Amino acid sequence: MYDGLGKGEANELVFKFRIYSDGNKIDGIEVLTQISPVSFTPRYFEKSKGGPEDATWSGRHTKAE
Repeated sequence: MYDGLGKGEANELVFKFRIYSDGNKIDGIEVLTQISPVSFTPRYFEKSKGGPEDATWSGRHTKAE
């Protein structure tokens, strides 16, 4: 579940979320960077069991013509 609508931090938009998987709580952050009218880059970071935050996924989205 996402917490709120996201927060602008410098040139990024940051969303915090929490999910439960196989009985484990996973806290995560989705960061949208390089935002323009036609593209953006999402990056996901997760941490579980009180461990360090790990980058789990990154991509690039562009507007289809």
